[in-house]
Amino acid sequence: MKQDPNLDETEGVRIRKVDLNPKKDEPLTGRKHNMELSIAAWIFVLLFALLIGRVVWINVFEAESLRNNINNTKADSNSDNIIRGDIRTLNGTVLATTLVDENGNQTRSYPYDNVFAHVVGYASNGKSGMEAEENYALLSSHSSLLKQIRAGETGEKVQGDRVVVTLDEKLQQTAYYALGSYKGAVVVMEPDSGKILAMVSKPDFNPNFIGMEWENLVSDTSSSALLNRATQGLYPPGSTFKMITTLAYLRAHPTDYSSFSWNCEGGVKQTAYQIVAKRNGETIWDSGKVASSSMTHILYAGKPLKCRDRVEWSVALWDENGIPGEASASWFELGLLNPMDWTAKWIAGDYRPRKNQRHPVDCFKKVFKVDKSVASARLYATSRGVYDVTINGRRVEGFILAPGMTDYRRRIQYQTYDVTGLLAEDNTIELRLA
Repeated sequence: MKQDPNLDETEGVRIRKVDLNPKKDEPLTGRKHNMELSIAAWIFVLLFALLIGRVVWINVFEAESLRNNINNTKADSNSDNIIRGDIRTLNGTVLATTLVDENGNQTRSYPYDNVFAHVVGYASNGKSGMEAEENYALLSSHSSLLKQIRAGETGEKVQGDRVVVTLDEKLQQTAYYALGSYKGAVVVMEPDSGKILAMVSKPDFNPNFIGMEWENLVSDTSSSALLNRATQGLYPPGSTFKMITTLAYLRAHPTDYSSFSWNCEGGVKQTAYQIVAKRNGETIWDSGKVASSSMTHILYAGKPLKCRDRVEWSVALWDENGIPGEASASWFELGLLNPMDWTAKWIAGDYRPRKNQRHPVDCFKKVFKVDKSVASARLYATSRGVYDVTINGRRVEGFILAPGMTDYRRRIQYQTYDVTGLLAEDNTIELRLA
């Protein structure tokens, strides 16, 4: 019989040895363990980078649109401490302002009533137009920190920032009244910069009474007065092509186009006009009585005109009661319309200009005689630079720093001077060029 080596017999007691620290299973290899940790770490880093990227994108590219979003009410909370700022034109004309009474009650006021209704918009019962687009700016204030602290201590409100727009109040009113009672829109834009100079939409509304008329405006689906047809309406591009074809005609017939304009003082409304144009005493156009309230861009429809023609014209107006007023007279004179009308040649100093080298002012002088009496005399002048002209020692008035800044490689302006009163029998004309 074999003896168990794990048993120890001492003094008749059988003892078994038990190993309390058995060998553990072999751990995972270090490479496999590190790979799992790396994958988890990179996933976390990628998610964190995406989060940071999204935050940066919002702050850089979407911050302004989010601030001005009509559903963002965060800016409206500033109205507790800030008086809503003004909306003004470049020349300082107020289009929207906030009136504060002695009790601190605020009322948004629109001095031009319906004229700027859609483009400026309204700030109660929601917001629209510039009031919505620039809501954050109007309820922000760049007043000094000290002023804001004092206002907070006294419970007063600070003035909000001012928003300046490119709209021209005269063009806006002209477009508004020209559109009359027709449904439609008028947009006037500066071609070189894209600035909006006027934007009118009809039917319209009075933003001063938007709160009282809100229910009627919303329920009236036939007129849709709240709709800005200039920006929210979809129409066939007929008017666009009218502009293109008109421009093409003007370029093809540059001498055929001319128009008349005038201002009217007194009376309430012009209901008709009559234009009479004469050349050398001969009537070359009589429009007859035309029923129209237009005062600008009345196209000339008389006999063809030639270069240097002087046209004397008068206009008579009828008021709202059908009573004609006295005719007012004016005149215009045509310049040199064709290249062959220019018989003079370019003159220059007897040196070759060099870059970065100063030269004295060129002085040109010519002496001539006039044997007959002068009924009318004109001087047509231009230069590639700045010029000044004198005749018999007297400066030819009318322009300073003529001919004006242009790209001389493509276009040069010229000036027309009436020099009838400067001429004598013996004459000296001098021109200085710089």
